[in-house]
Amino acid sequence: MNLVDAIKSMRLSRNEKEEHQLYTSWGENLNRSHVREEYPRPQLARDNYLILNGFWDYKITRDKSFPEEYQGKILVPFSPESILSGVNYQLQPGEVLWYHTIVRIKSIP
Repeated sequence: MNLVDAIKSMRLSRNEKEEHQLYTSWGENLNRSHVREEYPRPQLARDNYLILNGFWDYKITRDKSFPEEYQGKILVPFSPESILSGVNYQLQPGEVLWYHTIVRIKSIP
């Protein structure tokens, strides 16, 4: 069997892909409302910081211009390829992934 045939035989349909997802115990017990809220580098802790993890709007396009609307929610910090992100989609060449959220920043004295 040549390499191309081997790769073709590895491709799974969308239904088969969902049936074969592997989770760690951490992924199975993920609280989607509180994802990785610990300070990322405790040895360099700051008094004022903002965790950006959580649900963001996203859109996948072939156009590089700013989208006017979004197609769904993605759970940050997970990549769109991850089932934990809620997207479970691998970007293809020429596709652009847009993220959007509103960040409230407290004034600094």
